Amino acid sequence: MRGAFYALAAALSGAQTTALCSFDEAYTIPTPRAALLSLRTLEILMDEVACGYRRSTGGVLLHRDAHQADGSPDPRGMSAVRKIGGMRHAVAGGHIQRKVSQQAYEFEKGIQNGEYIKVGVNKYTESVEDQPDVELHAYDESWAEKQIAGLRELRRTRDNREVSRTLKELERGTRAGKKRHALPGGLLSGLYYRGEMTGVWRQVFGEWEEPGIFEFGRRNSEGGVSG
Repeated sequence: MRGAFYALAAALSGAQTTALCSFDEAYTIPTPRAALLSLRTLEILMDEVACGYRRSTGGVLLHRDAHQADGSPDPRGMSAVRKIGGMRHAVAGGHIQRKVSQQAYEFEKGIQNGEYIKVGVNKYTESVEDQPDVELHAYDESWAEKQIAGLRELRRTRDNREVSRTLKELERGTRAGKKRHALPGGLLSGLYYRGEMTGVWRQVFGEWEEPGIFEFGRRNSEGGVSG
């Protein structure tokens, strides 16, 4: 029920895309039943409640026009991102991760102290009975076995010499700065694992290391803390 109202609010606000989380995503990937419930909720809003694209209230346009009319600056936080050097540098340096973590912390703290209302969690809880067990996604080992068998068969029957040649060509092209569409077309033939291609890119670019975002010490100007 909560998810349905959130989706309705997003539609009436003019959201261009909406991904409604399933009720069991806090535990694992959604079960087919949970995913179908989310899908049907969005379909009801679209086809029965008249929140389709052509009939939306255009909240995004109203918000944009309001900002243009009052001369307010760009959305909160984007100025800081620009000062850092753009979104790429903001992610690489941990700025975005710190912001997300800080927001999650503040929201959880707000729920605990009552600043933010969560029906059934910190308000109107007197009639809440023991919560039923959530049916979690059941992993079927046979799926993995089938996939592994298929990959082994592909590796056995493909031209591995051609695979090696093309992957080396991919490495040379990547080091030369070629765009993806200019790289060897054979990589799209289905004879290659995605892991083999990304392995080449790891050799060229290295591996991403998540920057440390949990630091203890004095609070900095971004609302986080620094050592």
